[in-house]
Amino acid sequence: MIFTSGGRVLAPEKVQLQAHCTGPAARVVVALQFPGGDGSQAAFVYPIPAQVAVARFEAALGIRRYEGKVTTREAEGTIAFADTRYVHEMLADAQFPVLTVALGTVKGSDKAHVLLEYCIPIEPQGGHYYLRFPICLDPRFGVDTASINYKVDVLLESGGLLLEPPVATHPITVRRLENEDSHVTLTGSSVPDGDFVLRYRLGIAEMPKTWMRTNGQYFLFGIFPPTSMPDSPQRRDLVFVVDASENMTGELFSAVSEGVSEVLRSLRNNDRFSLVTIGRSIDGYQGGDFYEIEEAEEAVQWLQRVRPAGRADILPLLERILTLPVKEGRQLCVFLIAAGHVGNEPTILKSLEFDQSDR
Repeated sequence: MIFTSGGRVLAPEKVQLQAHCTGPAARVVVALQFPGGDGSQAAFVYPIPAQVAVARFEAALGIRRYEGKVTTREAEGTIAFADTRYVHEMLADAQFPVLTVALGTVKGSDKAHVLLEYCIPIEPQGGHYYLRFPICLDPRFGVDTASINYKVDVLLESGGLLLEPPVATHPITVRRLENEDSHVTLTGSSVPDGDFVLRYRLGIAEMPKTWMRTNGQYFLFGIFPPTSMPDSPQRRDLVFVVDASENMTGELFSAVSEGVSEVLRSLRNNDRFSLVTIGRSIDGYQGGDFYEIEEAEEAVQWLQRVRPAGRADILPLLERILTLPVKEGRQLCVFLIAAGHVGNEPTILKSLEFDQSDR
């Protein structure tokens, strides 16, 4: 939308959303056309999903052209020009990041054209992927949506692996292409009355290859998880080394403790763990020995009683861990959670330069 300091909200006359979905990411292009303004200052406002990477922004307002880097801010305090209290009130309960670009004076004869391109991760949940387009056409803005020309086009690079037809929050048409990809379009003439969400599911027999794609101003790098869990999960010995020095105090140590506790509670049946802290001295739950997951809750309670103090030196402990005998059929995993200086870092890194394929 375009908000003006004169109190008007300019809804777009034309909206075209295009998305190209590849693996766990999508490239989105938004093309908008707006009517003229009221001669007052104006700003373009667009709600964008979290974790978005804006690649391009272009705007034409009469004979003026805008192009360049844009940034996102939280909804509150987002508009940069004067007399914007009405905008803040409208967006006060918005929980999304807001992209804002000041456009200067918008006259009645000035039609605005905006092109926005960004990349976004596609949300995986419960075996499905969810592609979401935020729609900022809330009725409280007084927008008449009946005359808006609204189009949505989505290309799913699925390679014929769709397990079921995609479904959406609004009526759609799905067309299978010759290369087995799928083309999804919004049907009907009505404008979405809420966020447009497309849900689809892929069935993959083999793990896709890691890929990287570039387009000048951005790149997409995809690493795909295994398609299924092995019959016999790897048996693991996990060592958690937590910095309990003066570098890690207060809220920071509390947050780390909560994170480690959550991991301990989620270990698998074949896992064993060792919980060690480094500060004024090296200490550990029950001496730092390996324990079965049944001991996890007691280890969590022990960690909650730890009080950071002193200075940390990780190297002696790391040397002891690296000399542990290899247990056949078990993988050794070491996790170091630290804040600030933990000893001689170059020496620590040097100590890791050997074959650890069995660890």
